[in-house]
Amino acid sequence: MPSNIQIIKPEQKQASIVLAERRSETTQGGQRKQVVDFSKVEISKLPLFKDVEPERWRALYVAKLRACHKLADFSDAKKDTEFKEQKKETMIDLIDTLDDVGNAQAYLFNEAILKEAIKLVEANIFRTFTNKATKKSSSVDPDEDEPHLEEAWPHLQLIYELLLKFVMTTLLPTSTIAQSISNSFLKQMLDLFDSEDPRERDYLKTILHRIYGKFMSLRTPIRVQVMNLLLKVTYENESHNGLTEMLEILSSIISGFASPLKPEHQEFFKRVMLPLHRVKTLSTFNTQLQLCIKHFIEKDPQLSIVLIKGLLKIWPITNPAKEVVFLNEVEELLESNWTVIQGKFTDFGPKLLKRLIKTSQSMHYQAAERALVLLNSDTIQKLVRLNKPLAYPLIVKNLILGSQSSHWNQTVTTITYSVMRSYMEMDPDSFEKLTTVAQGEEKAKVAKGREIEGKWAKLEARVGK
Repeated sequence: MPSNIQIIKPEQKQASIVLAERRSETTQGGQRKQVVDFSKVEISKLPLFKDVEPERWRALYVAKLRACHKLADFSDAKKDTEFKEQKKETMIDLIDTLDDVGNAQAYLFNEAILKEAIKLVEANIFRTFTNKATKKSSSVDPDEDEPHLEEAWPHLQLIYELLLKFVMTTLLPTSTIAQSISNSFLKQMLDLFDSEDPRERDYLKTILHRIYGKFMSLRTPIRVQVMNLLLKVTYENESHNGLTEMLEILSSIISGFASPLKPEHQEFFKRVMLPLHRVKTLSTFNTQLQLCIKHFIEKDPQLSIVLIKGLLKIWPITNPAKEVVFLNEVEELLESNWTVIQGKFTDFGPKLLKRLIKTSQSMHYQAAERALVLLNSDTIQKLVRLNKPLAYPLIVKNLILGSQSSHWNQTVTTITYSVMRSYMEMDPDSFEKLTTVAQGEEKAKVAKGREIEGKWAKLEARVGK
């Protein structure tokens, strides 16, 4: 055995690791020494980067990345205990070494290493969630149900940290990084937003937002994938854990859209933002949805009309709690987009007023009360004054007809008469005339009903003979 070869114990990690069975390299003095082939070394025996010459970092980095492909069993705390710690230490070493800018730039930040890092990410984070069977139920209450925290988070967090390092590095051309992120990678990454662990969703939100901001070529693919996922949630599922985070990303993306909006962005609003109101769990992500909508309408105020008309088409008549959410949104739209709204009354006004009247007569007192308050608001009353020939009779007649039978809730009844008084004071003469007309129509309706009942009674009598 050559005198310059040092024999070390397997468990030791030293600066100079040499084994006779490994391939040889020539030193400056012309002597040959045996150098470790890292690809054949177990993870527990791989040295730290600080203990290896920088010229060998590339081979060691690849070996460590590949060694971390193996997944530990976190379902049992007693299983894989040594490997769990070894993988954690290895991942920390992989991450920390990238901070050595000089050597990292020279030996680590290249396309080959990047591809290996992406493979590591795919092997560790991409997975199918097992909670999908229960997610179809609309009775899931995210405010009451405790989120399932991922047992493997000690490893997953480090994988996300490594991915973030490679995404944000300035030591690689942006085009090289962008080319390594395929459409399939983006789709699987977006699927992970359904994770129950809020820590994972937060990392995903950060990374996806950074990718969108840094790589122009990936922006359209990201928007397409987000659109497809949101449409799937809207029309196939009733629950998704990551809607809040995805809409927060979208809000930032939308705020950066140029004005006037491109046709594709207007289409996104109509095909994705508006239909999201159909989702039964709207209240859990409505704040983020409203922020997205606000950014859209700031860039194209005409979309406020599109939205009101769209809401009227999908009005949740069987879901009073959701009706209240819709009413709040309509009020905000009317108040914040008055300049556009006041000139477009004929496009949406009659249908909106009829819907408000019907909701004001709902047996659900909160929906009825909210609709009455909106009917009595300054904004609606200004609209009525501007479009009096059409709007005033529509409201007054229906209010009078609706008041013929008292609501079971005394507060609703009180507000109803308060609203009627407001419109009476707006135009007493017209109110009186419309009252007479409404009462006449009601009498005619009652008489017609009695006539029909009489005919049925006669028919039944004949059949009974």
